[in-house]
This record gives sequence, structure tokens and C-alpha cells, in this order.
Amino acid sequence: ATGKRLWDFKTGGWMYGTPAIGPLFVYVASQDNHVYAVDKQLGRQQWKVATEARNEAMAAVQDRFVYCGCCDGSGYVIDYPEIEVCA
Repeated sequence: ATGKRLWDFKTGGWMYGTPAIGPLFVYVASQDNHVYAVDKQLGRQQWKVATEARNEAMAAVQDRFVYCGCCDGSGYVIDYPEIEVCA
């Protein structure tokens, strides 16, 4: 490891939580009311899902689902292979 920055990714809002790391993507919950999937190797957005409110906590990933909570008390489960908001 060289310590050299490989890429960066900007959203339309602050990111308070730590990104969640999956096999292919980094998942970022942002205060711009979106959850993003970013390619781990290239740093490019693969998809984003809108939420009803700001996201101030970190996302979590397990199996094929991304979990996040919003400031309005809503919880989201995103089935990322299908890119659908499930809850």
C-alpha cells in the first residue's frame, strides 16, 4: 500500500456515517436524501436510491441488502441486485 488516494466521491450533501463495504460496491448514505452504490475499484456511481429524508447514520450491508435509517424515523432495506426500495 502506498497511501495514495485512488478516488473520491461527492454526493449532494454531507456524509456523517461511515460507508458500508460490500464485495463490489461501497454504500454511502447522504444527507441529500439518497443512498449511493459506488464501484470499489473505480469510484464511479453505479446507482442511487432516493429516501424520504436525510440520512445521518451509516448504511449497513448484508448478503444482497443495504440497510439505512433516515431522520424522519423511516428505515429502508434496499435489494441492491434489483435496485428496488423494499421497505
